[in-house]
Amino acid sequence: MTSAKNEIEQYRRRLGELKVESDALLSRRDELIAQRRDGRSPEQTEAAARELIAGKTMTLVDADAELRDVDTKLKVNAKARDLLADALGPAELREGYKTTAPLFDRVADHAPRLAELFEEFADELRKIDIDLRAYEEANGPVAALGVRFPSEKPPYQDRQLDPLRFGWREDFLGDGTNPSKLARWLEECTRLGLKID
Repeated sequence: MTSAKNEIEQYRRRLGELKVESDALLSRRDELIAQRRDGRSPEQTEAAARELIAGKTMTLVDADAELRDVDTKLKVNAKARDLLADALGPAELREGYKTTAPLFDRVADHAPRLAELFEEFADELRKIDIDLRAYEEANGPVAALGVRFPSEKPPYQDRQLDPLRFGWREDFLGDGTNPSKLARWLEECTRLGLKID
């Protein structure tokens, strides 16, 4: 186990111990507040009387003094837990980075391939544009004849090409005025320092 993990375990263990101590102090404080409010319980008075009968020195608790002592200990305990938490947080963060850094690299390693695929896709769209223009130029007069002679049906459905004509093409090729989403994506990768080549 690394020394950083040992350090984290020690911080966590000590925080747990301080929490247990704090809980005990809070419980004792509640008892002292109740004792101050209600006085000694009959059981406490009887226990003190039996000690006195047995010849033991009767110990009376000064609830106010002990309450001040408990409050001071609670403040010190809270400060100790705050200091430990302040030390634990950065240690846990450093350990967390050891886990997330390789995962980040794995994700970032996809960017060059994705950029390559986007460029291949954009190239294919450019080829579609060339072929689509050639088809539409040739189909214009043919479609006009088709209107004149509706009984002659084409061996294809022109509407099947609609997905290749409209919409998302601009995302990859732009509209001639604005940069494409692909171009903006590439710019953003460059701006952020994400390696794409």
